[in-house]
Amino acid sequence: MSIEEKVKRVELLFKQLEKETLQFQKSSGLGCVSGCGKCCSYATIEASPLEFLPWAFHLFINNEAEKTLDLLNKTNSTTCFIYKPLTFRDKGKCNSYKYRGLICRLFGFAASSDKYGALRLATCKIIKEGQQEAYKATNEAIKNGFCIY
Repeated sequence: MSIEEKVKRVELLFKQLEKETLQFQKSSGLGCVSGCGKCCSYATIEASPLEFLPWAFHLFINNEAEKTLDLLNKTNSTTCFIYKPLTFRDKGKCNSYKYRGLICRLFGFAASSDKYGALRLATCKIIKEGQQEAYKATNEAIKNGFCIY
């Protein structure tokens, strides 16, 4: 399979996930706070190379790959490279939102299993505390088999 075909498949998957997360947002009433970016500043968040393949390919075909690699190698920041703070209060935006990774796309809109195997909403403290009612209702719905289909 060619690199272009891999990129197309990842983008197709992301397009489907975009539809599903929008449905989940509408059903749950949950959503990220505009401009927050708090999750973008954690160095311990893991992502796979495959989920950033479309971004890397975009950089390559636009002759920006080597320049970006040089910048990546020079940075000591723990903030995601494509997140750009706009103010000193950590408000900002994803500089390559179209090419953000899977972890970014699913954060706040997915469930994970706890140590007992029970499903729970995987989201941040800001959403848990700022959208308490919607968070509790959605978490309860997930425990009871909630599905967006």
